[in-house]
Amino acid sequence: MKLLEESVTDAAKNVVEDLRKDGGIGGVIALDERGTREYLSQSLNGSDHSPATFALNSNGMYRGYIKVDENHPYTAIFHDDLLE
Repeated sequence: MKLLEESVTDAAKNVVEDLRKDGGIGGVIALDERGTREYLSQSLNGSDHSPATFALNSNGMYRGYIKVDENHPYTAIFHDDLLE
């Protein structure tokens, strides 16, 4: 991210694309340098910049989050599932 001046989302997508080019299948859950619990809960509550991202090149990957001010977990499994 630092070398190429990429966002966490772009960096994660590029890593997964490189994995695919090498014949690999998988995914990443990535946090940027501000990926603390407090900042993450703020960003998932409507900020334009999210310090966390999910990228995958497989049919599915277990992923999710829970907001600090809610009791509802947000989860997804399949590639086209949205975490909202």
